This record gives sequence, C-alpha cells and structure tokens, in this order.
Amino acid sequence: MKSRIYMSVLALITIGIGVWGHFHLPDTLPIHWNWQGEVDGYGSKYSVIFGFPIIAVVLYVMRVATPKLDPRKENYEKFKGSYAVIMNTLFTFFVIMYGIVILNGAGYEIDVNTIMPVLVGLLFIILGNYMQRLKSNYFIGVRTPWALHNDEVWRYTNRVGARTFVIAGVVLIAAAFVPASWKVSLFIGAVVLAAVVPVAASYLYFRKLSR
Repeated sequence: MKSRIYMSVLALITIGIGVWGHFHLPDTLPIHWNWQGEVDGYGSKYSVIFGFPIIAVVLYVMRVATPKLDPRKENYEKFKGSYAVIMNTLFTFFVIMYGIVILNGAGYEIDVNTIMPVLVGLLFIILGNYMQRLKSNYFIGVRTPWALHNDEVWRYTNRVGARTFVIAGVVLIAAAFVPASWKVSLFIGAVVLAAVVPVAASYLYFRKLSR
C-alpha cells in the first residue's frame, strides 16, 4: 500500500474497465442513485468512461504533489505510511465505484442501494483509523483554524475525528440493511457526527487551553 506501484496498477485497471465499457455501454446510463436505490441521474457513455479516469489522475497528482506544496511538508515524513494508505484507499474507492457504474450501465444487476453505503462506510472506517496518526498539515485531516494554530489541539481534534469517522462508518454500513425510510436519517446523522463534532471539539479544546 505504501508504493506508488499500487496506484499505477489500479490506473491500468481503470483504463481496462473504460475500454471494456466502450464496447458494452449504451449511449446513456445511470450514474447516480438516491437513498431509496432509485436512479436520479444519468450521464453519457463517454462522460462516464473518461470522467472517472480523470478523477484517478487528479488523485495520483495530489498524492505526489501535496507533500511538496504543503508549507508543513517536513511533517509528511512522520506519517508517510498513513498518508499512503489514505490516498490508496481513496483511489481504490473511486476505481470500485467506476466498475460498479460501468457494470450497472452494461446491464448487470447490482444492488447499489446496499453496496454503496457499505463501501462509503468502510471508507470512513479506514480513514478514521489512520486520521489520528496524521501530523499538522494543510491538506489532510481535520484542519480547523484552531488545530492548525496549535499542535496539541491538532492531535486532540484528529483523535476525536478518528473516533467519529469510525462510528459514522458503522452507521453508514448499518444504513445498507435498514428500511429505505431510515436511510436518510442515518446518513444525515453520520455526516453530522463526522463533520460537525470534530470541529466543535476542536474549538472547545482550543478555548480550554487558552483559558
């Protein structure tokens, strides 16, 4: 996971999926589903075939460029293993999504309503497990103004963020197996937990240290 070879291999797989899709996809295909599993967005074949590889290229460039552009670049050496896992996990997630969209568009029956919450939940859990290992930087982690101002606040904020991300991931996985009427509520709860709680905790801890 620490090697760029992993992302390079996935990039080749993405190209292979796109080439296969070129010969098997209709001109228009579903690209987005709501929480009831109903299609609520369509895209052209070529926007799908080329769109995801473009995202893959952007992620690869980000992985290489971010440690060089960050004003706190010296900290990346301290968490380079975690950084590699996080970037590779994001890359893997997008490749899997790409495959799901292509296969679904080609006529294969895929239970997107179950698979997607599980995938997003697993993504949150993995990110949460590595988030607390991050050192202060401007690109990755819970980067509140108070955390960037104080290393102790950074550690506290990202420890809280790690826990809330893992819990949110479990909630999202659970959302895959509950009635459709519950899914939106669970999704909103997971987002609030992962996005709002760490920010609030960061501010309150900063205030506590200031006093």
